[in-house]
Amino acid sequence: MWKTSEKCVKYCSIFGAHLVMAPVSFLWIFGNLSAYMDSYFRFSCYPKCADCDTQWLLALYIAGGCPGGLLTKVLVKRLGLKWTGVFAMIICCLSTLGSAWVLQYSVAWTVILYSVFFGQAVGMNFSVSYQLVGGWAPENFALFTATVTGFPTTLSIIQNQLITAYVNPDNLKADAYVGHRTYFSQPEILHRVPMTVIMYGAMTFVIQMIGYILITNPPHISSSDSRHSEALLEVLNDADSNDGDETEEEDLGLDLDLDQLAVPRILRDYHTDDEPGRPPFSTIIM
Repeated sequence: MWKTSEKCVKYCSIFGAHLVMAPVSFLWIFGNLSAYMDSYFRFSCYPKCADCDTQWLLALYIAGGCPGGLLTKVLVKRLGLKWTGVFAMIICCLSTLGSAWVLQYSVAWTVILYSVFFGQAVGMNFSVSYQLVGGWAPENFALFTATVTGFPTTLSIIQNQLITAYVNPDNLKADAYVGHRTYFSQPEILHRVPMTVIMYGAMTFVIQMIGYILITNPPHISSSDSRHSEALLEVLNDADSNDGDETEEEDLGLDLDLDQLAVPRILRDYHTDDEPGRPPFSTIIM
């Protein structure tokens, strides 16, 4: 019964690790969404809102993934793996909702919220998802890494259809020409753009929430090397404090094989060779 339950928890966690990658689909919906956002910035937002180039949206989103992944290590030590992912999910949600409001006033603030913060949260989700897969299925890590990475691509196909169906249900063509570029100037399209961003954020939040409900932290793997290293230090410190008196390895409750430990030879020789007049262990360490 326990084995069946553990197997169920394992595969639920792996499936959840796929779902928490939902924000990565922004890479593939940006081409569709940016056409409407650029048109909104040009024709519908407040005066002087175009204070930044919209090309920074995608560039900083991708760049933010690296510091987000590095930040995961610090957060996991404090919050744990699952709650680090939940924290990243909250950032994704808040940055999306915030950007839906600020895009009416400033391209620069939209870039900060929708790229810098959102991108770092996506980097954290990447790291959490890969650690979950590696912890639950190390023997199939390569396979599940590929499926985890491919999930947002498949998701973006559905999201693109939903976005287009909402913001441009009549499939109208861009009708405004500015230089070599075309824009949508139809009011019925432009007034839906902020709500489209909220809709994408809501879809992402719901999918991630389901993922984190399914996720359980992987079992902790105890390190025999760390136990042996601690035992070795206890043996050596005890030997030093007893001024050369013999200390039995069996007192520690471990079969301590010094030749199998990753310990410098000088320490092994010091412990095994029982010469009189040998300096204290602390002197050798210094």
